[in-house]
Amino acid sequence: MPRSGLPIAAFVLATGCAEHLHSQHGGGTGWDTKYLFWPPPAFTSDWQSAASLEGRTFGQVAERIAHVLEGAGYADTRLYRIGARYEHGFAIVTRLERIRDDGAPATAAERWSPRFAEVPSLEWLVGARTLHLPGEGRYRVLLLAVTDVPRKGTRPTPWDERTVMDGPAMRAVPFPVERKLSPATTLTVYVYEYAASSADGAGAFVAPDAARLPAAAQVRASGLGPMGDVSFP
Repeated sequence: MPRSGLPIAAFVLATGCAEHLHSQHGGGTGWDTKYLFWPPPAFTSDWQSAASLEGRTFGQVAERIAHVLEGAGYADTRLYRIGARYEHGFAIVTRLERIRDDGAPATAAERWSPRFAEVPSLEWLVGARTLHLPGEGRYRVLLLAVTDVPRKGTRPTPWDERTVMDGPAMRAVPFPVERKLSPATTLTVYVYEYAASSADGAGAFVAPDAARLPAAAQVRASGLGPMGDVSFP
């Protein structure tokens, strides 16, 4: 799947289609066919916006999210569908960034590392539990999800073409700009935090019980606080 930029024009580019998924579940967030499904990979913390999206279109919400992300300095993102034809919404992933202890992005010179120049894939988020980071400190990836699928524990309901997000042989489908969102749709930010305690950069995923900041504080510090406004979008 290609990396997508922020303007709405990039959102209308297709990201694939899954047909006839009949394989057995292989654990985690995917199947033994390497398809990945909703819910997202295990995360450090999550925050749900209080905004009501009822009556809004996919395009309106995507445009507003793109505007907020751009204003906060997230110039590179990656778009995923939730459902083979966006039946249950979409998700956006940001590039790995270095952050301060208060959750704010590091200085411009330190925020983005050329070692992690690409926006991570869902498969990367699944597997990145130990990793070599650019140096000592804290790091973060954000996944923003607009969906009407309720999250029950770690498993979706159901695990099929309506909740597939990525995988092999995904055909292109258009982003449904004019489609109205379901009344049950919510906007949630999932925080994936990583930390390295030594200069050599040997790091690890920060488990939920080891998180120093709640997701709400991470969202505010990242500059994405406007997505919590009740008038959003």
